[in-house]
Formats: sequence, structure tokens, C-alpha cells
Amino acid sequence: MLSDNHELLKKLEELFRIEFIGNYEDDTCSVKKVGITNRIIKDLDDEQLCFNLKEFKECVQQLSNMKQVDELLIYDKKNYEVVALQENRKIPFFRSDISISNNEISYSFGKVSFTFLLHLISIVNKTEINHLIRMGRRSWIDESLKLENGLYNFNELLCDSLRLYSIKISTEKESLNENNINKYETSYKFHLAYNLDITLIPQRFLEEILGSNRIRSMREEDIQDLDIPKKFYNEDIVSHYILAISSDNLVIQYLSYYHVIEHFFNKISDEEITSCFRDIITSENFSYKKDKDIMRAVDKIKSFYMKKIIDDDLNYNEFDSLKLCLKKYIKIKEDILDKITAYKPELIDFYKNNTVYFSEGDKVNLNNNDELNVISTLAKRIYYTRNSLVHSKDGEKKKYEPFKHDKYLIKEIPLLRFIAESIITQESKII
Repeated sequence: MLSDNHELLKKLEELFRIEFIGNYEDDTCSVKKVGITNRIIKDLDDEQLCFNLKEFKECVQQLSNMKQVDELLIYDKKNYEVVALQENRKIPFFRSDISISNNEISYSFGKVSFTFLLHLISIVNKTEINHLIRMGRRSWIDESLKLENGLYNFNELLCDSLRLYSIKISTEKESLNENNINKYETSYKFHLAYNLDITLIPQRFLEEILGSNRIRSMREEDIQDLDIPKKFYNEDIVSHYILAISSDNLVIQYLSYYHVIEHFFNKISDEEITSCFRDIITSENFSYKKDKDIMRAVDKIKSFYMKKIIDDDLNYNEFDSLKLCLKKYIKIKEDILDKITAYKPELIDFYKNNTVYFSEGDKVNLNNNDELNVISTLAKRIYYTRNSLVHSKDGEKKKYEPFKHDKYLIKEIPLLRFIAESIITQESKII
């Protein structure tokens, strides 16, 4: 088999259910479909497909000299590429690359290169590539990809059909290094934002582009299978939830889900105070005729309001409200453990064994049978992380640095999403 010449060829065959036919030394080879192929080539016959071996070998050679900084960021001394999304969606998918250049350097934003696609193939599994294919699905094949001989180049079909876009930087001199690649990228992003009002958001990790597909796979809902809504939901918290879902910005996602929880802090605190006061004045040993009993009730209520000055940033009461909110609305197994397991099971051990890097949010053992302990550590993990996102002052407090800490923050998003969803559904009313 042709794929015996290279592991990447074997993986391409496995992921896309094809077989390469020909000699590895040739410039091109045939592509044969094996079994039920995915949507990229399902409407094409074997006779319509070819694979550019020459390009493959050149890209493999280039890739061997490139460094991987994050999952979706690679570079060498003359080339840099990172997956990026348009936050304001002002560039249609079919538009040509946005390119600017001079004799020394070129910048562009457009479909990922074949070199990058080979890098992506090398790090994904079959489930992940299927998610990517579903994300990029289209009902037609771009006829401009057809070669002069009437065949379709499988290399180009892959890059086009996945519909992943990237920022690319190329230099004539070997001037790129780990100390300046982010500076070049930032210059290009600001240039487009300032002059064209186009915002590019780098996506450095697979989870940033696969997360929504994991959710859809969990729920296995297709549009034709959806029933009509059966409940009315709180409009304010649904607005925060939708903002989180619609944003590509991890900070906005996290804080928007947090706002769903935060919405009920005052209500939860008032309920706790009311319950405590009711217990005191209805107890058998309470008498409204005794001053000491009245003062005991007053002191108890006072203590609730004094909690806010215990913590050094005057926010203890908010943390306490967060714990009360989680205690009221969340069943650890049904609302978090089971859902995280279905979403991405390895996160269970991650939360158990790792604090949040930039906030020092606590480790959380979701399998712990002591639910109150889980609630307490979960509240600390959430609250410390929230504070790191909103505090921008230098000093002792841990703070979040955009892009640098994205790979840590992205792991916290599912936790907040499932909590927010549980609260929204519990606060709903039957229509």
C-alpha cells in the first residue's frame, strides 16, 4: 500500500475511509473510497479524485521543521500559522484571503494551509475529525477546486471542506522566533480591527472549536426531532446564557455563565436570613418578652451582614451566597458529574488533581460522597477564577492574562455551563 511510506498517509486513510493507490515516488496518486465515506467526498466517484503527493511530501518536510506552541499554533523561522475565528463575522466564508504584504513579510487570513491541515490530522482522533467535518459541512463542492484535467485535488477538498481559517505570517528572512511571533500576530489583528473593523480571535486549542459539537453530540438533537418548548424561563438569566453560547471569547463565556448563578445571590441570602430568623423566634425557648432573646435574634441577623467585612476584599458574603446557591440548585452527580462524564470524561480527573493555574481555584473531587465538601471546594474553584478574570490590578491577587491562560480557562467553561443550565431549568415554569 502507498500509505506504508508514511504514518500520516495511514492516518488520512483511516480518518477519511479512503485508500491511496499509486507509487510514493510519483507526483500524484489515485484515491479510492473504502466503505461508507464521510460527507467530504461522498458525492464524488473514485475516478474524480486525485491526491497531490508532491505537495504532501513538501508539506511534511516543512512540518518536520516547525514547532508546535499550542495545539493549533505552529511556526518556524519563516512561517507562522494559528487557527482564528472572526468574532464579528463580517467576512463571508467564500471571500478571498485578506492579505497584505511587502518584499519582506506577508500577512493573511483565510483557509488553513495544507501543511497546517497535516499537523491537525496528526493530533486528532476519529471522533474529533468527525466533529470538525460536521462543523464544516456544506451541501455542495466548490467547482473552482477542480483541476484542468477534470479531477478534484483531495488536498484542497480537505482544506476547503473543514472550513477552518487561520492567520498566516510569512517572512523572506528567518526572523520569526518564540519571542516575537505574538507581536507580529497582534500587529496584524490590530491593523485589521482599526482599518476594517474586522476582529480575529485566535483559537489555540482544539476544545475551543470542538466544545459546541461535544454538547450537540451529548444531546443528540436534530432540528426535526425538537418538540415545542414546554416551559417559560427567566428572561434575564437566559440572556446571560445566550451571550455565553454566542461568544467566542472565553472570558465572556465564563462570566456570562457566572452571572446566571449570581442573579440569585440576594434571593438566596435573604432566604437564608429569613429561615434563620424564623427558627429563632419559633423555638421553644424564645420569648419576645425577654430582652436577651430579642438581642440573640438581632445578633444572629447582624452576623450575616458582618460577614462581608471578614474577607480582605469585602466579598465574603458573595462567596457565601455562591455556596448557598450551589447547595440549593445543584445535585453534584446528576447536574455535574454525569454531564461532565458524557461531555469529556477526562475532565473529572483533571478537576480532582489540578487547581486552576492562574487563580489557584481549589481542586474538586466530584466523586466525593460528601456533597457539602464538594460544594465548598467547587465554590472556591469558581469564585477564585471569577475574581482572577475581573481583577486587573497588579499585586498579590492572581489574575488572568488573555491568550496566555486560555488553555487553563477553557477547561473551566463546561463546569459553569452545566451549573447555569441546571439553575435555568429549575427556575422555569410549566407553560
